[in-house]
Amino acid sequence: SAIPDPLGQQFWRRHYLARGKFRVETEWEQFLVRFERYFDVEPLDDRAVRCLELLLARRAARLHSHSETHRTVTMAKFGQFLSWFGPIDKRDGVDALMQRVLSLAAYRPKPRSSKHANAVRKHVFHGDIGAQDAEQMLAGQPKGTYLIRVSTKTATQPFVISKVNRQGLINHQRITFDRERRVFSLDIVYSNRGVERVASSPSASVVDFIEQVKGDLYLKYACPGSKFASIFLEHNIQGYISLHDQLPDDEYDALVGGGGGGGGNSSGSDDDDSDADSDDDDDASDSEDEALRAAIAASLADSS
Repeated sequence: SAIPDPLGQQFWRRHYLARGKFRVETEWEQFLVRFERYFDVEPLDDRAVRCLELLLARRAARLHSHSETHRTVTMAKFGQFLSWFGPIDKRDGVDALMQRVLSLAAYRPKPRSSKHANAVRKHVFHGDIGAQDAEQMLAGQPKGTYLIRVSTKTATQPFVISKVNRQGLINHQRITFDRERRVFSLDIVYSNRGVERVASSPSASVVDFIEQVKGDLYLKYACPGSKFASIFLEHNIQGYISLHDQLPDDEYDALVGGGGGGGGNSSGSDDDDSDADSDDDDDASDSEDEALRAAIAASLADSS
């Protein structure tokens, strides 16, 4: 069957079986509405929807192709998606499945090099890309750079690690998944003891497994360019802010000296002609600058 998951089969049969024939392709928007309603997850949040769209939808090759934004979902792609992130649990519905999707899509591993410890952490999951595309993305990257992608070859090996190894060569390694035991595994070549199969604990996520093996596989840096990154990073963008908008009136007045007296010019103004007649004034200004920075940092942390 194109859809190996039993509950996935039931969903497709319920909505896309007519006169004894399955409809093999459907509109993305229609699919999403039916998926949410059937599995009682209406509505999915924006990040979940966009992850699903990246993994499931494709540009229409036919039918209403006059629209550049027209997207469809095929029965085969839905089956592949469930082989990557399924099964759909009878008790939890698609909640656990969507958690697996989001945890991998949002995964930003910490660089393993102290030299890059303070670098911006990149998203390592690149979704449904082929080996050739992965090689192009990894070309010219440092040794130890890697990405995670899904595999369309076999349901028993749903994920692939593509990486630049210690010798600077790009290679690919499939991750096997035992659905009965819910265990991930792969073979690792050790210089002192040969090839060993390393397995995850039962019910561990693929993220847990990557964390487990990345030291032995020399996985050091996430490859830049993940199309999933913008889904999560843009939620941290706040745009231009006003300090007055971020603080209660009384705190704002206290910080900028708006409560009266002659302290109105000691709030960190950088005008060249501001009064600064003594070391005490400079110290006070520095203290207020520090308090102002601390208040801004605290308010941004609260709002993020």
